[in-house]
Amino acid sequence: MDKSSKISVVIPLYNKENSIRKTIYSVLQQTYDNIEILVINDGSTDGSLDIIKTIKSDKIRIITQNNSGVSAARNRGIEEAVGDWVVFLDADDFMFPNALSHLYNLVKKANLSIGCANFFILNKDYKIFPYFRSKYNGVTDNINKQMLFDQAFLRMGNSIFSKEILSNMRFNPLFKRYEDLDFFLRVTHNQQVVVSSTPVMVYSYLNGSLASDFSDVTKDYLSHIKFTNTNFWEKIFLLQILIRERKNYKDINLCSFYPSMNSFFKLVNVMDIFLSIRKKIFAKMFNI
Repeated sequence: MDKSSKISVVIPLYNKENSIRKTIYSVLQQTYDNIEILVINDGSTDGSLDIIKTIKSDKIRIITQNNSGVSAARNRGIEEAVGDWVVFLDADDFMFPNALSHLYNLVKKANLSIGCANFFILNKDYKIFPYFRSKYNGVTDNINKQMLFDQAFLRMGNSIFSKEILSNMRFNPLFKRYEDLDFFLRVTHNQQVVVSSTPVMVYSYLNGSLASDFSDVTKDYLSHIKFTNTNFWEKIFLLQILIRERKNYKDINLCSFYPSMNSFFKLVNVMDIFLSIRKKIFAKMFNI
């Protein structure tokens, strides 16, 4: 395997003392060893930083900044990364040992700048299940279509990006919810993505979620979507999320932010009924 390219794993850290050790060790135990682990300590006030300092490895680089939010921390990671490739990982998730090898092989074989793989979800009932059950593998010209039909999904820990493609890309620090979706949609716009159905990491709900604050809709990317430069599948994918997220804003109809999309909403409502039924069948099969 060609391991000449360095991979930078960017981990934003804010008060994750209960999980950060497992997260760090999951990266240190990778079969792909040409890596650096960039821990962006975003003003942690618990014992997270002390835990990391007890881990002896020259692969770990700690950068401390005043608390500025997860987007600012990830942006700092992009700027500080020396690797040819960048993988983002949250401080309460963990990778399987072959994760980076698998992701690197994906993009190198396809000669592309972006790759993503399947992952497991660990829910609050301590049940674990794969995010998507599709066996879709290969290159897609429109990742939004694959995400809509649960054949792929980009998130922290399951996706790899060339440093070059991130050169002018940053997370929007104004968004407190769906800032990752905004970032991924911009990075993948008009780009091919190589997809693998092999799970490479575990996304944990046990320690809470970064996207749980519904107090201010103006800080949610879903209230700032620009549909003017989106293709058909991107529109449908985003509208599906808007429909499903309405329950979280009881006094606000997210769809009302986009009256020009009314005709699309009708189509997506019908599609979402069928997709939801399919998800329920899947959940019953796996007892989740």
